Amino acid sequence: MKLIALLIAVESPSTHEVHMMLREYELSDVSFMMRNTYKDSLKFVVRESMKGLGKGTRHAVEHQGTLCHIQRHTQPIAAYAFVDKEYPPRVVYAFLNQVLQIFIEKTGEAWKQTKDDSNITIPEIKKLFDDFQNPAKVDKLFLAQEKIDETKVILHDNIKKLLERQGDLD
Repeated sequence: MKLIALLIAVESPSTHEVHMMLREYELSDVSFMMRNTYKDSLKFVVRESMKGLGKGTRHAVEHQGTLCHIQRHTQPIAAYAFVDKEYPPRVVYAFLNQVLQIFIEKTGEAWKQTKDDSNITIPEIKKLFDDFQNPAKVDKLFLAQEKIDETKVILHDNIKKLLERQGDLD
């Protein structure tokens, strides 16, 4: 399970162009020579999809073997999380919700004057991005489910061993 990238995009109220405001990446699994191309493809997905999203909606789309989860705010702001297929959607949307809240809280109305892409730094969002690399660290329900799955495997092994011993007794 991996959180690959987070992008926040805004649609300019005056020109209706889509601009990237914040980008965080974890591209250790992508070849060094391909990283810029990979980043450009993610930005392309954001630019092309932003205008077609309804206000206050959530979406999930598959892109190049990864999932792109999108949460659009009621304002023309959207957060995009690119994750692998095993990453739990409930955790992704909790992450995107927190990211949007922090972004709006920290930038206020300043994003409306944006005329070009920028990459602002918000330490709280960077920390969230790092924390959400491991869903079990931030989601208690996910951690509980992992423990249940581990217990289930042990229980099945014990039942199998018990049945094998029962056959030996007969």
